[in-house]
Amino acid sequence: MPDAPELIVSGTGSVSVSTDALLSDSERLRALSLALPVVSLSLCGVAGIAGPTEARALGSWRARQADVAIAMARTRLDAAIQECERIADALDAAALAYGETERAAAARFISVAEDLASRGGTVVGDIVDRNRGLAALLALLATSAARNRLWQAIGPNDVALPDDLNILLSDPGVVRMLGSLLMAGDDFVDGVVDVPRSESTSEVGAAALVLLSLGAMGGLFSPAPVTTSAVGASRSVPPATTVAERARRIPNAVAGDVPQVRIERYSEPGLPDRFEVYIGGTVDFSPVAKGEPFDLTSNLELEAGLPAGAYVGVQQAMEQAGVTSDTPVVLTGHSQGGLVASRLAASGEYAVDALVTFGAPAGQVAIPPSVPALIVENTDDVVPALGGVQANGDALVVRARAFPPGQPLPSGLALPAHRIEAYRETAKAIDERAQSGELVAFRERLAALTAGYTQGAAQHYLVTREG
Repeated sequence: MPDAPELIVSGTGSVSVSTDALLSDSERLRALSLALPVVSLSLCGVAGIAGPTEARALGSWRARQADVAIAMARTRLDAAIQECERIADALDAAALAYGETERAAAARFISVAEDLASRGGTVVGDIVDRNRGLAALLALLATSAARNRLWQAIGPNDVALPDDLNILLSDPGVVRMLGSLLMAGDDFVDGVVDVPRSESTSEVGAAALVLLSLGAMGGLFSPAPVTTSAVGASRSVPPATTVAERARRIPNAVAGDVPQVRIERYSEPGLPDRFEVYIGGTVDFSPVAKGEPFDLTSNLELEAGLPAGAYVGVQQAMEQAGVTSDTPVVLTGHSQGGLVASRLAASGEYAVDALVTFGAPAGQVAIPPSVPALIVENTDDVVPALGGVQANGDALVVRARAFPPGQPLPSGLALPAHRIEAYRETAKAIDERAQSGELVAFRERLAALTAGYTQGAAQHYLVTREG
């Protein structure tokens, strides 16, 4: 895995998309164009000491030479200022054109996909209507068979993909195309079945509702209430001051009965208590909801905007830790944990100082502009695409390719660019290499949130389904 992937930065209310390095170059050129006039003015002051009139009066040949040299220097400085501004404008225009072209192409692709999906859904819907009994029987048999075959938990390390499929799903072009295609999912399912949904349900959420409804016919995606309990003793920790430190503190629960949530509480005399909530990803990919609430069922419920078990469990952990609607909190999550964190930030129920997500399928979750958000997505990670096209234009979105072209993917790992280990490398690059003003400012803002706090108490929480 490369130590320094190239960072692509977008968002913060602009349609510009550019590399972190180009944005940094543009900012430096503009800073230089502001500094050079000061130098020019200082030269003007030097010329004033022995200007043309005084030089002639003194008959000083050297003074006249110096005057000419200074005038030439000022002319070149003026030209340099104009060149800096020209190049900076060109870089900004390139970033803007890149972003506008990318969005226009995505919108066009989605429009075509929606039309085709709607037509295809109508055809399938007509077939279903004419054979409603047979369709219901086949759906029941299929979901029942899946329930019997997939009763065992399927953890991240239990998922195996053929090498060719793994390579295909790790291609950035395929990832982007899949995200756009999923935006047309509701048009297809609307033509097949009529599932009630609210106007706020996203395109991806509509498809998730259909899957939940169909699966329920065969006993799939049938959640039970969840309970949350603190695991082990709390321990003293210093505040996380970097993006990489936050990525390292996200629980990596790859098997059942492992805490999925970590909450840190920071207290200092004269300062309000602060909280940092870290949420891990999916633990069980089986469609049969059992004891693990960080599962496929919660993924679908979260996309559909329903009160998923994982979401409720994190809320319970926050309540037990002392988080209220008024206490400042930073939410950080990976994969499903990032989706939960996004939903919590969007709920308006908490005083969220910042949101940081890694590889979250949360593109269609509307994060309030008042919540500073850093969304990190590896371009060769297909999971964020499962949440649809990223729609949070006010968030700071940073993308990087975890495995550059020509570098072989790790053997035996499904979707390696989605692993928390890959995102920890991207987070490290954000800390060590980011130079653009917006990204640097966000890093500094994160670090400043815990200024004045020396030590906190970290507690892990285990969320389980009852029954």
